[in-house]
Amino acid sequence: NLRDLNFRAKAGIVGFREKTDGGYRTYLQPDPSITITTKLNDNLTLQIDGSRTINRKKYAELYVYEDYIALNPFLKHQKTWCPKTSLKLHSKEGNIEATGFAQIVDDLVFLNKTEYVKIMSNGVLGELSWTPDNLDAYVFGGQVKLDYFLTERMNVSMQLIHEFQKPRGGRQHIPYRPQDVLSLNLSYSSPSGLDFNLTGEANGSRFYELSSDDTLLPYFLWKLRLNKALSQYITAFIGGQFSFGRYELLKDYELPQQTVDLGVSLKF
Repeated sequence: NLRDLNFRAKAGIVGFREKTDGGYRTYLQPDPSITITTKLNDNLTLQIDGSRTINRKKYAELYVYEDYIALNPFLKHQKTWCPKTSLKLHSKEGNIEATGFAQIVDDLVFLNKTEYVKIMSNGVLGELSWTPDNLDAYVFGGQVKLDYFLTERMNVSMQLIHEFQKPRGGRQHIPYRPQDVLSLNLSYSSPSGLDFNLTGEANGSRFYELSSDDTLLPYFLWKLRLNKALSQYITAFIGGQFSFGRYELLKDYELPQQTVDLGVSLKF
């Protein structure tokens, strides 16, 4: 028997401006969503969602932290239709959630390689950068999430995502978008105010050009952080990260495999 059937729907209109061949144009487009949830038994929940979202990446997400990302003032909003189905298992010790999804994405934002040559007094220097751009694509896949409470003060979580990506318009790949992503997190809070956090991030191989089958190698990155509250306003911390495999987020920009940082943070 299906119990506790819940239905929720939302409808909205989003307005935005985009550059077209004839100049800038203002659009008004729907932004609806629907969610149906039912309990299959006391511990098992089935949820069916459908939505359309219109999103533009924030300026800080694209440009602020990477000095080799070139500005694209004509970047379009990403528009996504996404039905998905989730099965959630609940218990006192933790939760498991399995989700299947399908996305129809118009103007998906990706990083496109940009090369140009700059004339220098002592010769010719080739410079390389990346520019956010848009393409249309179908993205299908699945996701598994696990949350488990080891003790009252310690918990572990895991998330695995696998995607099947199919660009439209004659493109072959979506650059720098991994098809497999694994994330892990272990956290512990002691009664004395010492907080421990360990996270792991694994990205599978990633294509780095629209039409080439060449890929960046997979990597696994561990991040460790210890925080100690010295007072209500002062916290000392020490942390670091290390990676297995070549830690390369963009082609030819390899990052350090081991780093350490420490300091004090103030809160007012």
